[in-house]
Amino acid sequence: MRLSLIFVPAVHALSIQHRIFHPCGPSFEYAQRAELAFDTFEPTVYATSLDLSSHVQRLRDADLDLDKAYYQVALQRDGDVSPTEWDVSSVKLCHLYHATSDTITLYAKDGHVHALNYFVSPVPHNGACLERNNSKKRVEKDTNLQLEKLNTSITLQSYSTPPLPELRTPPALTTEGEPVKPIPEKSFIQKYWIYIVPMVIALLMSGGPEESQGRARS
Repeated sequence: MRLSLIFVPAVHALSIQHRIFHPCGPSFEYAQRAELAFDTFEPTVYATSLDLSSHVQRLRDADLDLDKAYYQVALQRDGDVSPTEWDVSSVKLCHLYHATSDTITLYAKDGHVHALNYFVSPVPHNGACLERNNSKKRVEKDTNLQLEKLNTSITLQSYSTPPLPELRTPPALTTEGEPVKPIPEKSFIQKYWIYIVPMVIALLMSGGPEESQGRARS
């Protein structure tokens, strides 16, 4: 198990639980996968593993589709009483059979770890389960799930709030609840007619005497 952790001065005891979950199957209880104890700067990890094979076999005996099963990892914080208070992250169970590594990311804020994410790699680009068959070899692999073979990393990250979206100002409404229609923009003539009309009049008036003088000379 490989660790990559940042120091959180006030972090409490943490327990990482795990189980298999199927929406149509029996409810399996959580079992401890790891316990994190932070002493000064270095955490201590006590890795424990649940035999998931018996859970897989029970789902298979119930003739349930294993592609719809999930592997759940939960964060049990110090003081949590019920599993309903735990933060849970899930991946499709089928992805564990082909994964070579997994990562548990813990998120801390104000010295307390409050959430986690769980990832496995590699995973198909479309996220779907690979094609399965009912061969004896396939069945043996389904019931021989071993997390100990995965290269596990546990990372601790500080929590940061993402930037809030910039929302547009809603349009003003009339008393009837309809959007107020914007005033149509005036044309060039409508905007500057007050200046154009005096200029035209001035040009007409200035052109009259010159035209009469020209006729007189001829």
